[in-house]
Amino acid sequence: MKVQTKFGVLAVAGLAVALPIGWVAVSNSGAGKTAETPPPPPAIEVPVAGVVEKTVPVFLTYAGSTDAVRTVTLQALVTGYLQRRLVTDGSDVTQGQLLYQIDPKPYQAVLDQAKAQEEKDTAALQYAKSSRTRNEAMAKNGDVSLDTLQQSASSEQQYDAAVAADRAAIETAQLNVDHTRIHAPFAGRVGISILNEGALINTAGSQINTLVQLDPIYATFNPPDADLP
Repeated sequence: MKVQTKFGVLAVAGLAVALPIGWVAVSNSGAGKTAETPPPPPAIEVPVAGVVEKTVPVFLTYAGSTDAVRTVTLQALVTGYLQRRLVTDGSDVTQGQLLYQIDPKPYQAVLDQAKAQEEKDTAALQYAKSSRTRNEAMAKNGDVSLDTLQQSASSEQQYDAAVAADRAAIETAQLNVDHTRIHAPFAGRVGISILNEGALINTAGSQINTLVQLDPIYATFNPPDADLP
């Protein structure tokens, strides 16, 4: 144990002595030599541009929303069964395009009846005019009485009014027939149909769908006051 302890002490002491000597030897070996200067780093290329004065755009980004310029509700102005739906939900349509067709048969029948009544009253009016003209000529000679002349004139006026009423009835019936066809008032996109084929429209003014104009549209955003200048 003592011998190992001495060796261990001697070994440690030998290392302690050897390290300074080694350092001295290295220092002495480099004595008298000049240290070399490291090469300079490569030059950095710096881009150079001329200064130009001009107006440049400024881009700012904001959160916004879009709104349609026109939105309408497609409604039925006459009652009846919805016969055909000619566009699918979400379709883009053009101005004047036929979108829905309501059964026009009842209204077409009323229109035909009004036209027939106009022809009847027009024929009666023509006879009343001829009768008045004839009675006027005969009244000058005293062949007919004044009362007969007045009756013929009155009949002409009555049939004239009847023909005017018939024409108004034809116009009304024609409008009802036209209202069985629902067209797009402007170009846009239809929404979801509320009624489908075969549905009975009980009251005039029933909503069928909506139409939204896509071009042009409103774009709405709110920039802060500091960005306005």
